[in-house]
Amino acid sequence: MTNSEGHSHRYHEDPNSGSYDWLSEKYADLWREHAIDENHYEFKNPSIDLDLNWLSNRLGIKIKKEDVVSILERLKFGVKAKKDILEVTVPSWRATGDVSIPEDLVEEVSRIYGYDNIKPSMPDVPLDVPEINFERRYERRLKNIMTGNLAFMETYNYSFVNKAEVEYFGFEVENHIALKNYLSEDQSLLRTSLIPNLLKNVVDSQRFYSDFKIFELGRVFLKKEGEYDRAIGSKEQIPWQHKILSGVVVEKENSEPFYKAKGVVESLLDQLDLNYYFKEIDYSLPAWVETSRTLEIFVKGEAMGSVGEISNFTKSKLDIDGAVGYFELDFTKLAEAITDKKKYKEIPKYPAVLRDLAVLVGSETNWEDIKKEVKKAGGKLVEKIDLFDVYDGDKIESGKRSLAFHLEYWSAEKTLESAEVDELHKKIVKALEKKFNIKVR
Repeated sequence: MTNSEGHSHRYHEDPNSGSYDWLSEKYADLWREHAIDENHYEFKNPSIDLDLNWLSNRLGIKIKKEDVVSILERLKFGVKAKKDILEVTVPSWRATGDVSIPEDLVEEVSRIYGYDNIKPSMPDVPLDVPEINFERRYERRLKNIMTGNLAFMETYNYSFVNKAEVEYFGFEVENHIALKNYLSEDQSLLRTSLIPNLLKNVVDSQRFYSDFKIFELGRVFLKKEGEYDRAIGSKEQIPWQHKILSGVVVEKENSEPFYKAKGVVESLLDQLDLNYYFKEIDYSLPAWVETSRTLEIFVKGEAMGSVGEISNFTKSKLDIDGAVGYFELDFTKLAEAITDKKKYKEIPKYPAVLRDLAVLVGSETNWEDIKKEVKKAGGKLVEKIDLFDVYDGDKIESGKRSLAFHLEYWSAEKTLESAEVDELHKKIVKALEKKFNIKVR
């Protein structure tokens, strides 16, 4: 057939659709020359290994091996048994992705076996008692004590400091860990103490309050090897990063912040049932510490921190009004010293005898030394020694201070008579007069 332009065409009929199409002779010849149809596909029935023990665990019941084989064969699956494992061949009409994994066979077996024949039951899951995180438990306990009867407010600060702050408080910049990916210059170093940030909190808080107490429990980072490996099998440790408990006591007028801070430490350690004592510090201290009013804290014979007063130099630079006492305790080591085991003893059969003693001593005399001398002179009959008052005001001569403390005398064998206690009391006074040149007030 020739069209209006003189080209000849050949019609082609699509036998499926009944429609007609035409191609020029040229393109029809090219189509016949290059159209290729190849079919080398070989169908292979997929094979799946079915573990009968695994099948039982999945279904929650034990089905006999012969029953499983029977069910699969009735569904036209090929089955070859190898002990507790069945080699299952999938029929061609189910091998289009319908059945391809062991879980599909579980569905086939359970469907034919009957869902009603499978009794529902809770899985047997072994439960182990979780390991107790004692540090976290003691952290909560400590915070309850601090915010409870000790009436502290908790604060949270960033773990970062900058070079200017480090130098400002008299720390060595070289002893700080520098961050490679810090967000700003103000956060380029990791802190080695909580006190600088707490003093910044004091400056901010004094705009609204004159007397207050705040504490923080957080990590500090020292430039030395810690306790934990950098990775499993590594010989290198991550930096030392213990949790530290630090607090400040701020009072504007007529205050003794050092004794207030020391009383906080004593009350806290008493409530944690820890044995402790204080000792004068024999090493150099940073500029923010009042050296003459600083003691080291020992718990179970190990150094745990310090308690003292912020120096006038630092307060003037920060423009802080009033007096500020501080304390620092290594909480990570403290948590290891705490124990939940209690030792109970019988209620005393015999009453204790209480006496008070007020003495005038030199300002340089250490209370701990006085306490040891009292215990030495009184022996086993001195049950408790509690300092309750310190005074060095205008009514006391220069270079002196007044200490008042309770003495509790007690014997586990008998009731102490007044004459016996008086004699022992005089012995203690004489011992103190001889060693410290005290005067009884």
